[in-house]
Amino acid sequence: MSQNSMRYNWTREEVDAKLKQIMTDIHNNCIEYGKGPDYNNYVQGANIAGFVKVADAMIAQRCILSLNKTAINGKQHPRTKLLIRG
Repeated sequence: MSQNSMRYNWTREEVDAKLKQIMTDIHNNCIEYGKGPDYNNYVQGANIAGFVKVADAMIAQRCILSLNKTAINGKQHPRTKLLIRG
């Protein structure tokens, strides 16, 4: 978020809309990554979504040397096994 660093002044409605969008995105990520055969595991979904976010940032900063594809909940996912530059 850039509210404070960029000195934006948001109205109450803008703050509510932004927070609602953030919470919707979190919920959608938990559902996407936490799908199980019979139920959605929010904790697992949140953990995997957080990992993916960090992995994407590491890839963007060129901290990753190579990626190996493995499956998350039956889906092929490129960011689950990382070799870290060290």
